[in-house]
Amino acid sequence: MPLPAQLKTTEIVADNIKITVTIPPLSRDNSINIESKKKLAPLPDNDDLPKEAVGELYINELTKYIEKVDINNGSNIVSITFDELNLAQKTQLVEKLPLTINTKLIEFINNAKLFEKGYFINNGKEVDINIDPSLFTV
Repeated sequence: MPLPAQLKTTEIVADNIKITVTIPPLSRDNSINIESKKKLAPLPDNDDLPKEAVGELYINELTKYIEKVDINNGSNIVSITFDELNLAQKTQLVEKLPLTINTKLIEFINNAKLFEKGYFINNGKEVDINIDPSLFTV
């Protein structure tokens, strides 16, 4: 299946901020997963993750899809390339993004997951993998 146009590198703009998003390469996905696991390693190894940890995992997932953030401060544009930041810096930046950008980013990710869903087949049946913000609400 060819990649749909809406899942190729896309720009999301709100106010003076523009983010460039794309489906993450496996190297980026794996790197963020490893960093997340290291950070959460001190937590108890059970199903009762603290809300903060679950929220952090969600933010970490969002960072995987961001390539670049451009901030127009009026006189110039500051460009931040996400692959040059560590996970803590990426997380801080994502937490400061406006809700309108995060909403559009989540929509992009959901569309990517729908596309990927066609590749998850077990015994001839599609396997549904649902990840959305409601997973992290208590």
